[in-house]
Amino acid sequence: MGHNNYTKQYEMTWCDSLSTAIFQFEDGKTITRKCRFDDPIKGPAVWRAVTRFKNDHTTELDMYLAPRGK
Repeated sequence: MGHNNYTKQYEMTWCDSLSTAIFQFEDGKTITRKCRFDDPIKGPAVWRAVTRFKNDHTTELDMYLAPRGK
């Protein structure tokens, strides 16, 4: 995650060993990421994460996973 000085937005990429996709996001003070992916073991799922930049010293992150696309 980083700040793009040209667009004045935060940008982020995400990848992990649970999926085969690389996710890319951009936004201002809050970055909300939502995607549907196919979990090779459990099937389709919906993943969502919300990052809030509260001030220069505080960042909050909430992550959610809804199995089978619910």
